Amino acid sequence: METILSQFNKLKEEFLKDLIEFIAIPTISTNPEYQDKMKEGAQFLVKKIKSLGGQAQIEETGGHPIVYGEFITNPKSPTILIYGHYDVQPPDPMEEWISPPFEGTVRDGKLFARGATDDKGQLWIHLAAIEAFQRANQPLPINLKLILEGEEECGSTHLIPYFQSHKEKLQAHAMIISDTPFLAKGVPTITTGLRGLIYYEIEVKAVDKDLHSGSFGGAVDNPIHGLSRMIASLHDEKGRIHIPHLYDKVRPLSQEEKESLEKLPFSEEEFQKSIGAKQLWGEEGYSILERISTRPSLDVNGIWGGYTGPGAKTVIPKKASAKLSIRLVPDQAPKEIARLLEEHLQSILPSTLELTIKPLETSIYPYSADTSHPYFQKAKEALSQAFHTDQVVFARQGGSIPFVPIVAKTLSIPCMLLGFGLPDEGAHSPNEWLDLENFYGGIETMIRFYSSLGE
Repeated sequence: METILSQFNKLKEEFLKDLIEFIAIPTISTNPEYQDKMKEGAQFLVKKIKSLGGQAQIEETGGHPIVYGEFITNPKSPTILIYGHYDVQPPDPMEEWISPPFEGTVRDGKLFARGATDDKGQLWIHLAAIEAFQRANQPLPINLKLILEGEEECGSTHLIPYFQSHKEKLQAHAMIISDTPFLAKGVPTITTGLRGLIYYEIEVKAVDKDLHSGSFGGAVDNPIHGLSRMIASLHDEKGRIHIPHLYDKVRPLSQEEKESLEKLPFSEEEFQKSIGAKQLWGEEGYSILERISTRPSLDVNGIWGGYTGPGAKTVIPKKASAKLSIRLVPDQAPKEIARLLEEHLQSILPSTLELTIKPLETSIYPYSADTSHPYFQKAKEALSQAFHTDQVVFARQGGSIPFVPIVAKTLSIPCMLLGFGLPDEGAHSPNEWLDLENFYGGIETMIRFYSSLGE
């Protein structure tokens, strides 16, 4: 392995250059105008995998393509299935970027670009680790299969059907997903759980057309006012979601889990500072770590209505709208929580308004991993060696990865969430960045992990 690690150290600048070239392709899956760029991104990956000696092909899905690749060295060796996604979020608002979003720029040990951490940089870690073996003239000690998706940022619509219809081809001993962050800088983290998600757009309507506030103000219920009252009532004064029966099936943390969380090197003060919050807020009786990873949360993700252009326009709008989401935890079923939300919104609707409720995206189940599997310990040891620390932790994350719980069940294999991002890297925001120390540490981790599985 020392030969491979030596080769890796020589190739660091080349790996970064290759990643920047990949990032330059604006693979924005949510915008139909970028369909050709999505195909270009997929073709880029196929060419790269083939250049490393693997087999690769583009799998059409009815949406954006999936790239499938494989490196089969010995059928008797362990096989790992790697997942990553090559699509990215739109860069808007453009004016907030310090440097162009698709021109990777290095500043202060960080690579700034859209997709740097979510997920092109983390995907590239695996390809770079494979290349380190190849350039050192050493065979991979295990078999690798790669599923590189182009629709993660728009709901993974075709991924689950793909897994279900290719179960035999995708059989492996375990699956690794690198699309999650460390708990903090210097604290390598294996994610053991994810929250689920439901997402809705709601609209309230008061009248058939916009009205002059001088002629009608005080005579009709302004739908912005009504919607605001409804939204304000969705949390109680203690920060708890005020929807009957929503918490009925929330699995309480065990004492062992609570003690584990308390030992994690997490500073609420530093967390608050990192996001620029005036004050932290949330459900009373729970720490920030518990709130953002082990408890349900409800958020309004957007709200609009009326006149928002320059200057004044004295109008009472005919309607107002909002987008809201609920993050779910283990044992909460999306369909059940969606039903509770819809029933509650109807129950708090003012009699002056009409309500339209529209689900958006595909609902996502929460996920919890079985960390007793021996591969988890091998991954922990690889992280410890690559990052020169004994402080490697298992922890839940508050986000969602749509396909993980379904794929784990479909293929009946453990899914290891082994990511190398950081919490404040601005995924989905302007000036997204990737910590280069984590990027290189991630490559070394995978070299060590692959080697340990082949022993």
